[in-house]
Amino acid sequence: MIFNITNMIGLVSFSSVLILIFFYLMRPKPFKKVIPSLIFLESSKKKKNMTSFFKRFVKDWIFFLQLLILVVLCLGTLGITTDLMIKKVNKDITFVIDASASSKSYDEGKMLFSRYLDIAKKQIGVRNTVILIKNTPEVVATRTNPLNTFRILASIKPTDSLSNVWDSMMLASEISEGKIIVLSDFSDSNSKDVSTAKQLLEAKGFEVELINPRKSELSNVGIINYKLSGEKAIVDVKNFDNYEKTITLNSKKIVLDGNSVEQVQIDLTPGLNKIIIETKDSLESDNELNIMIPKESEKKVLFITNKKKNNLYDAITSMKFLDVKKAQPPIIPDGDFDLYVLSDVDYSTLLPGTIDKIKAKVKKGATIIIAAQEKLPQLDILPINIFNEKTTDITIFNNRFIGFEDFNFGLSSKYLEAGLKDNSSIILAQTNDKLGSPIIVVSTHGSGKILYYGIIDEYNSFKISTQYPLFWINSLEYLISKQDYSTVNKKIGEVLHGEIKDPDNKKLNDYITTEKVGVYEVNNEEIAVNLVNIKESTLNKKIEFESSESDYEQVKILQTIPLMSLILFIGTLLVLFELYLIKKRGDI
Repeated sequence: MIFNITNMIGLVSFSSVLILIFFYLMRPKPFKKVIPSLIFLESSKKKKNMTSFFKRFVKDWIFFLQLLILVVLCLGTLGITTDLMIKKVNKDITFVIDASASSKSYDEGKMLFSRYLDIAKKQIGVRNTVILIKNTPEVVATRTNPLNTFRILASIKPTDSLSNVWDSMMLASEISEGKIIVLSDFSDSNSKDVSTAKQLLEAKGFEVELINPRKSELSNVGIINYKLSGEKAIVDVKNFDNYEKTITLNSKKIVLDGNSVEQVQIDLTPGLNKIIIETKDSLESDNELNIMIPKESEKKVLFITNKKKNNLYDAITSMKFLDVKKAQPPIIPDGDFDLYVLSDVDYSTLLPGTIDKIKAKVKKGATIIIAAQEKLPQLDILPINIFNEKTTDITIFNNRFIGFEDFNFGLSSKYLEAGLKDNSSIILAQTNDKLGSPIIVVSTHGSGKILYYGIIDEYNSFKISTQYPLFWINSLEYLISKQDYSTVNKKIGEVLHGEIKDPDNKKLNDYITTEKVGVYEVNNEEIAVNLVNIKESTLNKKIEFESSESDYEQVKILQTIPLMSLILFIGTLLVLFELYLIKKRGDI
């Protein structure tokens, strides 16, 4: 440590020290005088001599204290300073810290979120604001002191939320009065440009620092999407690395090419189903998929046909949630069924009133499927009017109704030219010609539903495609009021209402936005919540701006520190101490 003198004239003040020493040396010296009348006190002479010695010592000690005070005051006149390397302290700092799922990824053995916090703790200012990057940005501290900021940074945890970097930065601009430091991997789940956000903030006059402390390329294989079809899940697994990887999914080996997506079909059972990538990588949040399949009673189905071999019958009987009973006209059993199917029926053999009885059941809430066939009669329950039977090649056009968008119904060489009876019916598919004959129609009758399936399977290859059973699974789930799987299978960021317990069995508020993957309990019902977000699983996103390249250590600067205030403070304490001693001695 080097001291500098900025006021050389102050050296003159040290002459006062010499004057004090001169007067101390020139003071009158005490002398002894014997008084005979006091000889009787001779016995206490020794004690008095010792007391006098002590008093002389105390007086000399006070002199040295006064001398020290004078030296200190003289030093104060010199304007002494010293140069120190100290941490640069910003007055106002706003930290925007990524707490999304990708912040839980590990880079060279350390979680990214921990790196964010380490950097933030080294940049703490006089007043600090802390904002967490999540699907909805969260303000956890506003203009708080350094000690409280350090405590808050030590307490916050990462989540499985999506990352809304843009909105978090915009929120910071509304709160901040100083520098904004953004700590993230800058993978915005909403695909907004972070560099543009930085430019906007700088245009408002803010100093913005973007920091991504990732040191190496991260390896990840994750579940990015899934689709439920009956008792099966079709799971999309992506290899985000540039090279081939072999993973284990539910004890099954799967080989994935670099940057490829593999679809895996998993059988499901009622209750909770766990699909797990057992191979370790940089991010665990996208390695597990929880799927809830509600436990429901079987639906009773009456399948009416005159043919022994029927494609629709094979598709329906493969569904475990259906209890199918087959009937061949004219013998039709009595009883209540949830679903009636008419396919390849010799309608001339049906007893009078059979269709009317089924129609009455539908009106009360049952469902009926009527499959097109050659010489199909104009049934009263049909949602269409049949005009003609056409024998010509025609493309069946999919109207992309929700839940049926991906089906390709192919080409038919024979079909029924028709028109709707009621405009309230929904056309799922129609012929691709001027008339646009309805081919697949959903309608209602009272409390029940009607599906007209106008593809004659004998004249269309759709029956042999892999989509055929999937179409019927989707159709029946829609028609017979099977519980919607989406009500018990949610994605991160969706809202839950009711009496809620999180995956750690912690009771939460009556209204939450999900931020943790796992199984929640809502009103005593289990609900699975999964990440399944390709942007959040993309850990090596290339950014188009330069992140800070320092080691993110404390920034130190050479600061000149004046010592006059410190010297005067020490001098004041010494003067007060002298006054205390003099008063105690009784001189004042």
